Amino acid sequence: MKLSEVEKLLIISVLHHRDRLAAMFPLIWTRGTDRVEYARDRVEIERAHVGIVGVDWAGWLGHFPDARERKAGSRAIHRLIADGLLIGHKSGYGDTQIKYLALTATGEQLAKELTSASEVSA
Repeated sequence: MKLSEVEKLLIISVLHHRDRLAAMFPLIWTRGTDRVEYARDRVEIERAHVGIVGVDWAGWLGHFPDARERKAGSRAIHRLIADGLLIGHKSGYGDTQIKYLALTATGEQLAKELTSASEVSA
């Protein structure tokens, strides 16, 4: 399967983001921690524990994306969903924007192959 650089970045980033957050499960509240921030983090970590991560272009690119990068990212998400590598989740009824992503079994296998290939070439 031929993937663009944006698609490769996206699929590897979803895998790494999910694994990094899932490793924090369960998140324990400690005295002095802001309860709202704790609740938000806990929900994000619990989602990652079941394989779902929020779309985080700024984190994945390392900078805030411009309009061209957001459009390319949106196209990449829709292509990977159509190819059966990602599952897209919308935040609510009537919402048209995909807010959360999960790798399919095929997508996870491909992400791991891409990760190991990039580690070998580095």
